[in-house]
Amino acid sequence: MRANPPSIPATLIQAYLNSPYALNHIRLYLNEHPAHLPLALPERWAMVTAFNPQSRQLTLQENQSRHEALQQAVRALGFPVDFYVAGEGEWEEPGCLIRGISLKAALQLGSNFDQNAVLYGSGQRVALVWVKPVRIMRLWWTTQD
Repeated sequence: MRANPPSIPATLIQAYLNSPYALNHIRLYLNEHPAHLPLALPERWAMVTAFNPQSRQLTLQENQSRHEALQQAVRALGFPVDFYVAGEGEWEEPGCLIRGISLKAALQLGSNFDQNAVLYGSGQRVALVWVKPVRIMRLWWTTQD
């Protein structure tokens, strides 16, 4: 496995790397190697959530309110949006898959909603992008059969 970006705890990185990301009923995982996927992804996209800022668990009501605010912010930017769910159990977090957004705009949304990281990609290629400080881990999507 690649070296951890400076100043980001290894346990936090591992939590993101181990997390499933459900999109269109398909569970995706971050990986260092490409794999065939049973779905097509847009040419440019980002995945951003508003749940549990800085990995601090909030109440469901607080998280849902933040999620609605994120949806409004994405609509105001004018990008098409789909939805995904990251994590599982008490860390299950819905978010927005935003089509056509720039990395800069995705990072701004992540920062506005106090997130540790966003996912940014092109097709099956995905980067785990830490918001503060900005650090990029280049990866691929895979499924676990």
